[in-house]
Amino acid sequence: MRTRKGLYELSISGLPIHAWSETIFKNLADLCGSFIQLDVGTRKPTSFKRGRMLIITDFLHQIDEMVNLNVEGRMFQLRVCEIESVPMRIQGYACENDSPSSESEDDGASNVGNVTEPRQ
Repeated sequence: MRTRKGLYELSISGLPIHAWSETIFKNLADLCGSFIQLDVGTRKPTSFKRGRMLIITDFLHQIDEMVNLNVEGRMFQLRVCEIESVPMRIQGYACENDSPSSESEDDGASNVGNVTEPRQ
């Protein structure tokens, strides 16, 4: 079976401002891979139209999923889609590395929303 293991940049749109947190982005990353980092424009946004993050994954197909997010009893539909693959040499990550050692800051948000599995 062919795999596509590597680093990929994802775009997330539809996330409400009051749920915009690193914790939520990490939960979204867990649905399709392992969280590496948020981009600067997502960590310190000037716009909340979409967020971007880097993940490592071995999904067999291109990531383009609709995901439901429950925030304080309201359901929001998010689009999580792959923007591009990233050269594996970035920050010392290698294809064989399933558990990157990159530490990221926790923004203190917890249980802001519940993420449900993407449709298959």
